[in-house]
Amino acid sequence: MSNFKYLTIIAIATACLLAGGQPAQAAAIKDLAQLRGVRDNQLIGMGLVSGLAGTGDDVKSTPQAGEALSNLLSRFGFQVDPALLKSKNFAAVMVTANMPAYLKQGDRLDVQVSAIGNAKSLEGGMLLMTELRGADTFYGNEDGNAPIYALAQGNISFGSVIGSKAKVATRGGITGGAIIEREIQSTITNERDRLEYNLRDPDFTTASRIAEAINEDFNGNGFGSNARIASALDAGTVEVLVPIESRLTLVDFISRIEQLEVRPDSQAKVVIDQATGTIAMGGNVRIRPVHVSQGNMSFSFGNGLVESGSEAPNNVVVPDTSDADMALPLGPVDQYTEDTTAAEVAAGLNKLRLSAEDIVEIFIQIHKVGAMDAELIVI
Repeated sequence: MSNFKYLTIIAIATACLLAGGQPAQAAAIKDLAQLRGVRDNQLIGMGLVSGLAGTGDDVKSTPQAGEALSNLLSRFGFQVDPALLKSKNFAAVMVTANMPAYLKQGDRLDVQVSAIGNAKSLEGGMLLMTELRGADTFYGNEDGNAPIYALAQGNISFGSVIGSKAKVATRGGITGGAIIEREIQSTITNERDRLEYNLRDPDFTTASRIAEAINEDFNGNGFGSNARIASALDAGTVEVLVPIESRLTLVDFISRIEQLEVRPDSQAKVVIDQATGTIAMGGNVRIRPVHVSQGNMSFSFGNGLVESGSEAPNNVVVPDTSDADMALPLGPVDQYTEDTTAAEVAAGLNKLRLSAEDIVEIFIQIHKVGAMDAELIVI
């Protein structure tokens, strides 16, 4: 009988190993769910960048740039035929910004600027005053009178593309380049004086735990010892009744809820990127006893009497690779008494210096035979 090597599987990362047998850590409700009505709003506008050193738009191939400049000049009393604008010192651009909830008139926003014509570079240019509007520009304002939420203007700065030292000269930004002119009102309670929390990662168990934590904290708060002011409507929504005595101090009420801690639950997942060979998983992904053959090697995963005399728990039994025809004899499945984790399997396979492609294929086959208690996502 050929000699076998016994490799004790270690976790792919210490964190994964610790998480494998431990429940998820508690997190504040504010980190697990977002209050409905509290949201960002995207703004957009078309503007002009001036001061370019001959690297701007050619109006022959980008007529909208000439028209935009002609319209701007007409506001100052100058009537100029767009066809006569031969300079390449300006460029038409799109300006975008993200407006968080509760910002007030006069607050500033960062803006992003990108060329929409054939300008070669926006470097050295200045964005002229540009009106920024919201989604209601395109929906619900057929008359074209969409409100202006912010005005943007300023010198454009440039950064590098991730992974490259080169600048992208047709895209830049202005820190604090927009001033809010119109506030966006946020409505956080519905017509029944209830709050709705939307889970960032919908899960029935987590939603139920959030509702239970709120009820336990507010028991006796004017509703009696069995008060239930919170209820999980579905996997992604928890509704909370605002007590009468808290309606004038709503901010304090919400703050109290958001500081409560809940242990979230999540579906076990394994994500595989076939292009890079990257495998990501949680520490709670279990692998039930399974036998896999890959090329000239065979593996058994699980904790049991695979080979007499083995005392190491959670072993991978690997045949001597010098004997290409050797396969591992597998005992009855009922010999296995404990599952191992996907993190341990991945770490063991990595120690064998298998290729990324082989490891990915092994995980795919383990999932296909039903030995992986998790959702497999291949991208």
